[in-house]
Parts: sequence; structure tokens; C-alpha cells
Amino acid sequence: MRCKKVKAGRGSMLCALLLLICPMGMAMAENLSSLAEAQNITYDENSGVLVMNLDSMRKDNVQEKLVATAKYGIDGKGSPMGHDQNTLNVLCRDRIKFLDLKFNTFSRTLESALNSEDDRIKIQEFHGEQPNDVCNDPVILHFVGVKPRNFPATTFDYGWWEICRLNPFYEEIFRKYTSSRVLSDVDAIIKCESFRYNGTLKVSNLAMKKIKIVISTIFQNSGDATRAIEIAKAIQEYAPADFVADIIFISRGSRFEKQAVDLGFKIYHAEPPMKGIQYLDDFESRFGELIGNAELAREILQGEIDALKQLQPDILIYGFWPIASIAKRMAIPDCKSIAFLPLPLTQDFLKCPMTFPDEMPLSRLPFNLQKVIMGAIPKFIKARIPALRHSNIRRAAENLGWRGEKLVNIFKMLASDLYLINDFPVFYDTSCFAKNILFTGPLYSESSDKKISDPRINEILSPENKRIKIFCTLGSSGSKQKLLEVIKMFNSGDGKKWSGIVLCPPAICPIQEARDMLNNENVYITDAFVPAKEINQKSDLVICHGGQGTLQTAIMSGVPLIGYPGQPEQKINLQHLQDFGAAVMMSSHRWTAQNIRRQVASMMKNHRYKCKALELKNYAENLNAYGDIGSAVWSMVKQSDNGKGNCDM
Repeated sequence: MRCKKVKAGRGSMLCALLLLICPMGMAMAENLSSLAEAQNITYDENSGVLVMNLDSMRKDNVQEKLVATAKYGIDGKGSPMGHDQNTLNVLCRDRIKFLDLKFNTFSRTLESALNSEDDRIKIQEFHGEQPNDVCNDPVILHFVGVKPRNFPATTFDYGWWEICRLNPFYEEIFRKYTSSRVLSDVDAIIKCESFRYNGTLKVSNLAMKKIKIVISTIFQNSGDATRAIEIAKAIQEYAPADFVADIIFISRGSRFEKQAVDLGFKIYHAEPPMKGIQYLDDFESRFGELIGNAELAREILQGEIDALKQLQPDILIYGFWPIASIAKRMAIPDCKSIAFLPLPLTQDFLKCPMTFPDEMPLSRLPFNLQKVIMGAIPKFIKARIPALRHSNIRRAAENLGWRGEKLVNIFKMLASDLYLINDFPVFYDTSCFAKNILFTGPLYSESSDKKISDPRINEILSPENKRIKIFCTLGSSGSKQKLLEVIKMFNSGDGKKWSGIVLCPPAICPIQEARDMLNNENVYITDAFVPAKEINQKSDLVICHGGQGTLQTAIMSGVPLIGYPGQPEQKINLQHLQDFGAAVMMSSHRWTAQNIRRQVASMMKNHRYKCKALELKNYAENLNAYGDIGSAVWSMVKQSDNGKGNCDM
């Protein structure tokens, strides 16, 4: 490499490709006559960019000398030299060859050259190089001190982020360095500025568009919250090279806020604030009324309207949360919307075979008879059954000025431009649904820590334990009474022969009360978070409610299950699995310890359930929910005229 002679002097760190080519441990600088002078030596080389002759260094034991000098100083009496750059300058003095400045062009030097004639003159005088040569053809651009990843508004940050996008871990890097930033700092990362010297600086252009995506759902509910977070991850993962997604979750209080923030997403706290532990309590829910209090429904809808007016998203994504859909149409009607749902809750859904909700007396009839009766009821009547009405939400909308189509049922309340149905296509005749309904397949949250750390759980799931292994998880929407029936199942009869792991959420039942009821040393009750999929995979059977996340985790583990429906949609979820042959659904009124125990014993004797569970698992593994969701969202973004933040970088 061609060497360039440079003047030594304080500040000449700007000149820097270091080439260590000769034996070390050599004489010091000519004018160093004392230790004080040695310790105040002017530094020529910058250790940020260097090449070393390793053979020569090994031959002269340079490593040991560098360590000793850095630790004890050149006098060996305990006067440390400081960082590595000081030590290299002392030991390698007069053994350094310097190359052209373009091989280690400091970003701040380049900025000075582009913006100050005086600085360009200094560069030429000091380095003997034409500033135009350095500015037009830098080989290595060195960010000294201030880094774009920490201070996104630094000069030439566009170049750093452009190259960073080529890194396979770009999304992780981006989330890490923007998660704790205010929005103005994130804007700076994609800010459009071109620094040119006389119009000759060649920097590739990268067109980027920042899209604000707001996600609103029942963030207190584990199923909705975890699906929402997984959708946000899919959006980030499948973002086109020329787009950046600014994703914000609307919350009124939830234990899932930290999980979202840790992943780099933002939280907007809407009114009114809530405890965020159990949405059924927060909303005072009851049959046919997601929000059981009329005044509360009005407050929540007003809070959602205010949030959307302030946030002004380009795309609104919501789950089973009619409040978001209604507020969108009232506050920002031109915004595109996407609904992610556990079921295809549109008018077309009424064409599917249905049974009566467990809250209705007719639900005690045999399932097949229920389907026959429901099939004979005209669709316009089914559209008005109590389970679909949610009258408090409708009245809240009317009180706040709703002027659209009458909100007669949940189908009208959840109206959207696009529907992402997080369920298995095999459960439906998809030809019966509109083209804006996409069946994506399963979408559920997996634990980042897939190792089971609890020794008691590992003991129960050990291959040496030959007992039947049962995993019970009734979710955050379960009930104390239903959970205690499962625990009692283990206390007598065949249940005494089984092992079990029972999750006991604090919001459902105090763990000590559950443990006091247990009389089986082979069963372990915990209220800790556990890697559910890994436990599923090592279990023989899962006992659960009909929540979609719980069911899909079991399905992806290839394990059969027994479940009861706590809500109408959970009954449909379980009915699908039962029809497929991988599960048994029990009505809520039949959910007793004796009936559960009898059903478990029957399923364990019939290998058909396990075979069907594995069949469904194999089918599910060929689906690509994340890819389908990511592609669908970004396709809508590109088609929308509402995008903001166009810029050429």
C-alpha cells in the first residue's frame, strides 16, 4: 500500500491506517528525554482503523509488552498509559506507516471539509492531501466519538443506516436503538439530508417511507395481546427495504406493555385507565355485552376516538375490539383498517354450521341437533341473537354522534377493509367468504426462553416418569370454579395414577387455595410463567379453555386436548377441533371433576385422538402465517395513499 508522509502533532489522529511491520520494543521518539515527556507524547495513529503485521509482533513478544505498558506505564512503576491508542503510539513510535486519509476518513473531518473553506485549507496543509480527493472518494468512513446508532442525528447517519440495512440482524438493531428514543429521535434516523461538496460527493440514494401503524385490541387479554404482538413482529420482519414501520399499541393498562416495549414498540395510554389484570373485571363483561356498563362503554369509546385523533395512523390494526373499528370510522374515516380475529366474524360467518352459546338453554341439546336447529334459522334472525348484540357499545356510539350504518351486531361493529383470520383454513369452506378475508393459520406467542427451568416440572415430564402426563392451562379468562374442578380430578380414582402440571393464574385463584385442595403428590401447581409449547410437547393431554392461543399451542405440539368454552367464540374453536378428531369439547355445565376424569381416561385409551392431533400439526407446519400477514399488511400500505414521510436518502 502506498504510504503518505504526514506531520506529527497533537490532533493528527486523523491520519490513520496503521501498519506494524518491524520488531517492537524499540527506541522511543527522538526528543523524549524524560518520563513526563513520554507520557505527554503526541499521538499520530488512530487505533480504530489499522492493519498489523502479526508475524513480526509475535516474533518480538509485542503482546506482552503492550499489556505491560498499558498496565504499568513505560517506566514499569505503575503509571498506566490509558487506552490502547496511547500504548500503541508509545511502543510503535517510528514503526508506523501512514496511508492516505481516505482509508480512515473521520466523519467529522469530512463534515468540516464539506462546510468550511478554512477547514479544507487546513486539511491540505496538515495532511498534504487535496480535500476534494478525500471527500469524493472515501474508502473507510470512520464515526469517531458520536455513533449514529446512539445519536441518530449525526452527520452521515444516512450512510450508516443504509449499510446497516444489509445486516441480517437489521430489524433487531433498529428496534434496540429506537425502543428508548422519543419519536423525534426515530425520525432523525430516517431524516433526509444530503451532504455534498460542490455537488460531487457520490452517495447512493435510498428512498424510505415511515409508516405509522397503530394496533388496538383488548390488551389485558393474553390471547389478543400476544397475537397483536406477534402481528407487529411479522410486520417488522417482512418490511420492504424502502419502508420503516413505527408501531404503537393502544393500552389502558396491561402486563403485556413491558413485553411490547422490550421488543421496540411504543405504548399509547388511552382513557380511561384500568387495572389491566383481567379484562372481564375491567369491562364488567357479561353475556352479549363485551362492556357490561353503558357509561363505561361511552368513556372507553371516547378515549379511543381521542387517541386516534391524536395518533393519526396510516394504518389501524385491531383485534376482537369493536371499539377500535367504530372509533376509526368516527375519528379518522379515511384511514385503512385491518382486523385480526380468531374467527371470520362477518355476515358470511352465518353460513357456517353453528351451535348455541353455552349461556342459552338449548346448548344442553346434543351438538349435532343444535347444528340442525341453527341451520334452519334464517340468517337475519341469527344475526340478532343475544351473543352478537353488544348493545352498550352500540348505544355509546350513537350517544357520541354515530351516523353510519346501524350497528346491529358484532359483524357491523368489527367492519374492516381487510380481515386476517388467525385460524386454520381447513376448518372452513373458504369459498363462502369475501375476498378481503384471509385465513392465515395459527399465530401464537412462543416463549423466548424455551428451556424448562423449573426442576419440579422437569421431574414430572421426565421420560422416567411413566405416568400419564396432563397439562392444565385455563388462561386468563378462565374461572376459579373450573380450575378447582380440574384439581379435584387428580384426587381420586384414575386421577391418583396420573401426573399433572396445573397453571394457576393469580387473577383466577390464589395459588395456596389451589394447593390446599390438592391431594396428589404427582401434581404440581404453579403461578409462574412457563414455556407452554415445550410442556405441551412432553405431555400426553392438555386440559384447557377454548382460547385460540392455548389451542394453537397444543395443535403445534401434536397433543390432543379436552376443553370447555368460556365464551361463544371459544365454543366454535373447540367445535372445530372436535370435528377434526383431535379434541373433546365439554359443555360448561358438565365440567365436573368426575366427568373430566372419565373423559381423560377414555381419550387415553383411544389412540385416534393422538393420530389426528399429529395430522393437524403436520398440516399447520406447512402454513406460513407470519409471511401471509406481513405480505398482506405491506400490500395494503403500498396501495394506500395515506403514507407519510417520503424522503430520498
